[in-house]
Amino acid sequence: MTDAISKAAGLSFWKGPVEPKPLGGGITNVNFVVEDQGRRYVVRIGDDIVVHGVLRFNELAASRAAHAAGVSPAVVYSEPGVLVMDFIDGRTLTEDDVRAEGMMERILPLIERIHHGVMRELRGPILMFWVFHVVRDYAATLKAAGSRMAKALEAAQ
Repeated sequence: MTDAISKAAGLSFWKGPVEPKPLGGGITNVNFVVEDQGRRYVVRIGDDIVVHGVLRFNELAASRAAHAAGVSPAVVYSEPGVLVMDFIDGRTLTEDDVRAEGMMERILPLIERIHHGVMRELRGPILMFWVFHVVRDYAATLKAAGSRMAKALEAAQ
């Protein structure tokens, strides 16, 4: 965590000294909120994790496309292992929030925009991150290694 804080604080992007504040979330990266010259940003620090299908050039392309489609904040800076985006003040919806009257009417058009709009905005070479493929690949890796878990996976199918 100390290395990630140092990396986030030392970016050439900043106009002055900054103090990254840890932000929750991020299974494959470490996230911070950084304020610089009165503006807030989210900084994501994380390298490629090929075995899990996490390739940061894909993340960058998807983030830029999501912004172009109007469903994500802007990417303002990137370098290998670093993504800086505008900060949006908000909160994660709970199950009760999603079930609230009128919420589905707000959520469904957003999901449609994500599925159709982001794909239209993707630029350059990308590889698809598909969670079902990642899980199947994990299972095949376990089977090839003769793992005792491979039998449990076969029984679950």
